Amino acid sequence: MEGGRIAEHGFLADGRRAALVDRNGSVNWWCPARFDAPSVFANLLDENAGHWEIRPEGGFSTERAYLTDTLVLRTAAAGRRFRPRYAPTFRPSGR
Repeated sequence: MEGGRIAEHGFLADGRRAALVDRNGSVNWWCPARFDAPSVFANLLDENAGHWEIRPEGGFSTERAYLTDTLVLRTAAAGRRFRPRYAPTFRPSGR
């Protein structure tokens, strides 16, 4: 399994859509329309099924934690010249 173990992924969702993101910033599974719709990225299941990633060049480390009582995953990456922090979330689905 190219996309890594599922336990190594963070879960991002808004109650309608979901994505699984690994520590390297790779979205290895993403279902943009609905949970039960076909996925756009499925690298978690097949290395040729696609993924999208955002990551610094060179070596880096990451720390991740969910904000209390939320599905907001705060990620901090540390590299040679930077230490960005980000917490990607989906907009509310309006349910």
